[in-house]
Amino acid sequence: MAYGMQDYEEQIAGFKTGLFADLFTCQIHSMLEVGMGTGPNLKYLAAQKSVSIVGVDPNPEMAPYAIEAASRAGLTRDQLQMLDGTAEQLPVASQSQDAVICTLVLCSVPNVESALAEVKRVLKPGGKFLFIEHVLAPAPDRKLRLFQHILNPLQQATADSCHLDRDTLKSIQSAGFANVDASSFVVPGLGLIGPHIAGIATVK
Repeated sequence: MAYGMQDYEEQIAGFKTGLFADLFTCQIHSMLEVGMGTGPNLKYLAAQKSVSIVGVDPNPEMAPYAIEAASRAGLTRDQLQMLDGTAEQLPVASQSQDAVICTLVLCSVPNVESALAEVKRVLKPGGKFLFIEHVLAPAPDRKLRLFQHILNPLQQATADSCHLDRDTLKSIQSAGFANVDASSFVVPGLGLIGPHIAGIATVK
């Protein structure tokens, strides 16, 4: 990235605010975040005093940072449970969550299809999957797509297996959700990872 994650979060804040507002037009009592990391999304849950949140991350060292972020957001300690796990093997029961959150995660998981199958498994009927991901540039932008393909091996080697060339929206649309409501946009200043998708998918 041309700048740090704090700058990125400031750029993306408007999209996240709208997306989380759309999510909470539904009754959400239980929620899981895949790849919670340091918890940058927890501030968008600050008003949700009745929501129980499960944060899943493969790196246990992220847990203290996420717990601190939850406290800054005004969430109680009882609202957040941190678990070690991966997107392909979520450590919760089937049909246990009203919503699943996944932001900047599907670019780096080993198997996108398996991760999406797990999202569907843990969601209750009618549950919501909120996603924001950087993706392969749209077809008209041939130059950027070419550079994404060329530099993808280097990106994977230097950025924790992050892929530049994944058509993640196509994967989500092909995963068997009952409905996928998504938009595409570009985050300024991010170059190769500027193209993004964001949306909410619903299970049957």
